[in-house]
Amino acid sequence: MRRASEFQIETEIENVDGLIEKDSEIILFRIIQEIMNNILKHSKASEVNVIVGIEGSNVRLYIEDNGVGFNSDEFLKQEKINKGFGLNGLSERVRILKGELHIKSEILRGTKVIIFIPILENKIDK
Repeated sequence: MRRASEFQIETEIENVDGLIEKDSEIILFRIIQEIMNNILKHSKASEVNVIVGIEGSNVRLYIEDNGVGFNSDEFLKQEKINKGFGLNGLSERVRILKGELHIKSEILRGTKVIIFIPILENKIDK
């Protein structure tokens, strides 16, 4: 029997140091931890891709797994009704960073989480 923690992680990490505030970097790290913990607990994935980079005036976090997935539309609808469960902690952390959270998942097709965090105004190339 395969243990839940046995999955391959591919990473592509661009240096984003200093593009968001130090406190925001810590929150972003916690967001990544939370997503990876959810993958570990629920997805039964064998592969996970993590990409951190710059897209326009945002730091972009993209995490994708090939796990069991879920009906994201239905789940997100239920999240609004049942505040305090599931992905609300993740949503709240992204909101604190004035970011955007996008979750796409289908049953048996894995899950994609995309987060955009605004870059500090004085760090944007003009």
